[in-house]
Amino acid sequence: MRRKALLSIMTLYHHDPTVFDRLQLPAGPSPNADVHYAELFTPDKDVLIAGILTDCSELEILFTDPDTMKDMLYYWSLRRLPVWQKLLDSCLFKYNPIWNVDGDVQTDRSGSNENDYGKGGTSEDQTITQVAAFDSTGWQNASKENSTGSWTEDGGDHGSHEDSEHVRRTGNIGVTMTQDMIQRERDIALFSWYDYIITDFKRQFCLLVY
Repeated sequence: MRRKALLSIMTLYHHDPTVFDRLQLPAGPSPNADVHYAELFTPDKDVLIAGILTDCSELEILFTDPDTMKDMLYYWSLRRLPVWQKLLDSCLFKYNPIWNVDGDVQTDRSGSNENDYGKGGTSEDQTITQVAAFDSTGWQNASKENSTGSWTEDGGDHGSHEDSEHVRRTGNIGVTMTQDMIQRERDIALFSWYDYIITDFKRQFCLLVY
């Protein structure tokens, strides 16, 4: 039995080169003052189109009318745009690949003491520790300690104190071996943002029967 003629996205594109004109893509990484990007990358629509045409040329297309395909591509891309945006952002994060800790620790201490001659005294102290991740300008409380005390002695002392300590923590704290982190970085390098969208296109618009 003779196989019917195949109408692929390549055939449709040759018939109407504007079929992808309404396809929406992220313009670049999301503007976020709390996140640092290693580079500013603008997706190339022509690269994506070439990949779709190449990888899907042997698959039958679901919508054979060019105008219908344009509309479907437009609304599908709008629906998938938030996912593609998140994936693009994650490809561009700036970080040290062999560090598993990168943040700040701020410790604030304050207290007071009261001591009367011949009666002894009391003290009250509070210690608050806050942490912030490398990509955040906001502090979060990690711990809070309150302490009180009393004593009996001669002498007198009245006053209060305040001090703070700021520590920057970076590097590998031993939770994950450096070699394991390097291997994970290699796995990340194998992820292709363009290939992900091409696979997305296949699932949505192609009859996956070779």
